[in-house]
Amino acid sequence: MRIKPADNFEDAYNALAMDRELLEDRSIYEAYYVLRENSPINELKHEILMDRSYSKILFTGHRKSGKSTELYRLVHELEDKLFIVFTSIFDELEISDIEYVDILLMIALKLSSKAMEEGIHFDEDLVEELYRWLSQISSEVTLVRVEEKSKKKGIDTKLNMLIAELGLDFQTNSTFRLEVREKLKPRTSEVIEKINIIAQTIQSSLDKEPLVIIDDLDKIDPEVAEKIFYGHVKSLTRPNCKILFTVPISLIYTGKFTQIERDFPICKILPAIKIKNRDGSENEEGLNFLREIILRRMSEDLFEKDALNHLLRISNGVLSDLLSVARTCCAKAVASNKNKITWEMVDEEFEKLVNSYRRTIDGKYYPVLKEIMKSKTADMDENVRNLLGMLAVIDYGGYYYLHPAVERLLKERG
Repeated sequence: MRIKPADNFEDAYNALAMDRELLEDRSIYEAYYVLRENSPINELKHEILMDRSYSKILFTGHRKSGKSTELYRLVHELEDKLFIVFTSIFDELEISDIEYVDILLMIALKLSSKAMEEGIHFDEDLVEELYRWLSQISSEVTLVRVEEKSKKKGIDTKLNMLIAELGLDFQTNSTFRLEVREKLKPRTSEVIEKINIIAQTIQSSLDKEPLVIIDDLDKIDPEVAEKIFYGHVKSLTRPNCKILFTVPISLIYTGKFTQIERDFPICKILPAIKIKNRDGSENEEGLNFLREIILRRMSEDLFEKDALNHLLRISNGVLSDLLSVARTCCAKAVASNKNKITWEMVDEEFEKLVNSYRRTIDGKYYPVLKEIMKSKTADMDENVRNLLGMLAVIDYGGYYYLHPAVERLLKERG
């Protein structure tokens, strides 16, 4: 059954959610997805399929620009041809405390877990080898818990349970993380060896190459990302399977990125959605794209005249802001017994964005912002990289614009 745009605020509120489940459900995804003409995904899809080596890919773009949505397009278009493991570091790791060895361990665990979920046969020797290896790096407490839960169960069940418990402890227990890292760092080659064995078993069983997509790495601290991808690039690129890493966009503006690119020959940047042209005029193509994203989810009849246009402009092409403001306005309309979203409701949410930037933008950035607003150019330094990271500045590919909330702040300051 075709999914239609919501004609009431409750359905619209839920359709505007940014839950990962909506992206995973192919029918919902196709109902809500709007094709981005400047997206690199179609080209990337063919590069992955054509590359006879174990592709290692970097994927980036501004935060909240729709990278996860585009990656799910890649998943849906390749899932019949490749064995795809799509995972978010938010689900598996502690985002404030990540090291390269954590990522390698996560790849091994997620490949094993999905392979067994899909009924891929691991011979008994391999199952025992993996269980023995994971037991060596786990804590005694974790092993006792697994043994208690898997009494009278087979080795396959015990391995599955150990993978689940190990992953949970690694994500939630900082002491456990430190212990595991201390055991793994001198044995990094072992982790890579296990990834290779699991990947080869999957490929032999299904005649499909594994592709691991690690989403949300672009949200980690840029300095941590630089340490991981510059300091440990050889370890991250050694596994014998295709892997796509998201990375913070600020990484591509550093001098070290040229060296990182040598080991990641495929690097794709998702361009920002332009709502302004260089001359200051509105970019109709970008605004129409944002309009369609909203109208795929909810009826235009739920907006008063000009309210939708105001919503599109204040979002500055930042998709999560677009959807979250529209969602909050649905609740506002119900709470105030209105049958339409008004311009004032949208502007109230815009004021919240202004206040958010007022709290987070340090005074030292205002001269930089003033110059960018005036010239539409930027000399890349640490200040500009930080402003790009907080979405105060958007790179439109050749010229720069401030977020409308930041423009309002500058105007307030004269």
